[in-house]
Amino acid sequence: MQDLPHPRGTAEVGELTRGTQAGSRAQNSYTEGNKQRAALPAVLDVPQAARLLGIGRTLAYELIRTNQWPTPVIRMGRLIKIPSGPIIELMTTGSAANRRAVG
Repeated sequence: MQDLPHPRGTAEVGELTRGTQAGSRAQNSYTEGNKQRAALPAVLDVPQAARLLGIGRTLAYELIRTNQWPTPVIRMGRLIKIPSGPIIELMTTGSAANRRAVG
């Protein structure tokens, strides 16, 4: 049977963080970061970004509301999006490079 693409065209965020094996941890973090970045959409919604960081949805919204979210946030009216690049950088390096809010 042929592998079909994900219904939304990208892997779910949770699929990227499950089931890592010891051999894959030894890979270069730069290469792994590029693989994750390629599998993620350009922007994430808040629950997706929260899952990547290992926190709950409610805490994520609270951090955004109080301007304590560690990466840039894009606000368009009531819509809140998080660019995936800074999230991946935060996960690989432990620090966010640019926390400037947009929108």
